[in-house]
Amino acid sequence: GLTRVDLALKMACFGVVSDPASRQTCDPVTKGLAPEPRLSGGLDLATLPAPGSWPDARQVSCHGQVPPGMTCIPGGVFLLGTEHFFPATTATDPLPQRLVLLAPFALDTSEVTVGQVRALVREQGLPPPDEPNTSGSSTMRTEACTYRGVDDGSNDGAPANCLPWVTADRACQALGKRLPTESEWEYAARNLEEESLYPWGTDPDACDHAIVAHGFGGFVDATECEDPMSTKSYGPIAGGSALDVTELGVLNLAGNVSEWVEDRFAPYAGGCWSGSAPLVDPACASGPAGHSIRGGSWQDATYNANSTSRTESLTDEASEAVGFRCAVSM
Repeated sequence: GLTRVDLALKMACFGVVSDPASRQTCDPVTKGLAPEPRLSGGLDLATLPAPGSWPDARQVSCHGQVPPGMTCIPGGVFLLGTEHFFPATTATDPLPQRLVLLAPFALDTSEVTVGQVRALVREQGLPPPDEPNTSGSSTMRTEACTYRGVDDGSNDGAPANCLPWVTADRACQALGKRLPTESEWEYAARNLEEESLYPWGTDPDACDHAIVAHGFGGFVDATECEDPMSTKSYGPIAGGSALDVTELGVLNLAGNVSEWVEDRFAPYAGGCWSGSAPLVDPACASGPAGHSIRGGSWQDATYNANSTSRTESLTDEASEAVGFRCAVSM
């Protein structure tokens, strides 16, 4: 015959791993391991908490006035990472997923521009980004660098690129802000608890939505989104794509330039991301020589437009594919 049993899965036990060998599982009161309960049927559904009543799952609004040019990202909880991804390396795979709780913050609506960086170079002594360079091999050229010099405002609307992590970090501080954490960046790009695969939603056509795969056409760079009949030059463009936008209005998280974030790079299986769930405002402060980079760029393949895609770069390296945006705790 058949025996019906009911088991209530409480969020207090999320992330607590059972031990089948010793027949122990999570006790939702202590969040520790305890002997398995003997299950029976007839659970009274009226006694269970209603969906959405878990306190950590409730959105928390930004406190105070959101700075100009920024978008409020309400605090809440979400699953960092996904089981749907393009396998690149084990270290960059967005697994295992981690439950993360974030406080509200504000995020730059658009990428930091050449004009903003040029003002910081002139007024606050920020180290200037690299300027265009057409010499060298096809993999070493930097003609797509957007900065033209401290006195040249011809490209002020383009996203700043060709600068190392330390310059991006210093620029955000000079603006009274900070780099977003990796969790904050992904939370905004995935439309909060909606956890969409792309900033614009679920449509996989990245070529139609974002500035991606417009590379040189050489061995390194993806070109599947290039129009063979177009004369548009490669590189990031001012304003990016209006279709690369989240529900809250944050632009170009999937393409144009990839973006430095605060965290040192570490696999999600590593110590930085371990601990009891949920992880509260996590930021990986220790690790190898590199920092995490989020989002796709004009130079990347379309799979990098996925909101969970992550890569790393040495902290002192600069790339014409990488820029940044800033955040403020709210």
